[in-house]
Amino acid sequence: MTSTLPVDFQLGPAALRVSDAESALDFYVNKVGLELRQRGDTSAMLGTRESDLLRLDIVPGIAPRNYKETGLYHVAILLPDRPSLGAAIARLAAHKVKLGAADHLVSEAIYVWDPDNNGIEIYRDRPRHEWTWQNDQVQMANRPLDFEGLLAEPDVGMLATNAMKNGTRIGHVHLEVDDLVKAKNSMARLSASRRLQLPRRAISWRGRLSPSFGGEHLGEPQRTTTLTQHCGSFADDIRIAGRCFDASAEGAA
Repeated sequence: MTSTLPVDFQLGPAALRVSDAESALDFYVNKVGLELRQRGDTSAMLGTRESDLLRLDIVPGIAPRNYKETGLYHVAILLPDRPSLGAAIARLAAHKVKLGAADHLVSEAIYVWDPDNNGIEIYRDRPRHEWTWQNDQVQMANRPLDFEGLLAEPDVGMLATNAMKNGTRIGHVHLEVDDLVKAKNSMARLSASRRLQLPRRAISWRGRLSPSFGGEHLGEPQRTTTLTQHCGSFADDIRIAGRCFDASAEGAA
């Protein structure tokens, strides 16, 4: 028996608690672009036309997520290609949703928060042959995202008017913990990949830990800043949304 999960291992649907069904569905369906696949009195299942991705458990009266507490940092939705990320940006901008963004070298990512302050990353991975490794560690960074290039990808306008494409899935779940060593050991006991390693900078990120499955990259938080001139003229909708982000600037994650 091996302690390493297969390279093609994939996560199933994630689950989040929300306080109000209508506001949550407006956010995830109209703004994020997931399809409503099933709805009951206490839950709703969202996804693509073919697959379940995210279950919303409706719990009226729960308090919004407090970013100072341990628990979920974000659920990460992995898109199948770069045009899909451009479409996600265009869709969110059209609804004036504030977002964070970064180029992590292994991936390009945007970050949003739902009405209950649950964090959602939406990203696309670069092909693994483009990743850079050093001493068995994949090299990552927080660099400005190429908004202009993403919005210029083929069919972005058409994709932005439709739900997320088939092939979209949950890529990873990023947690905040108060003890990185204990958290790492707990994940190891759950048979996480042997590539579950703590980034050297992890402690500086308030104890965030992203387990790696089947060689998935280790996500790190983006840095954001308030409205600046970094968006350029191409991003009028993003500017109207209230904030434009430069991942190279210092700020609160």
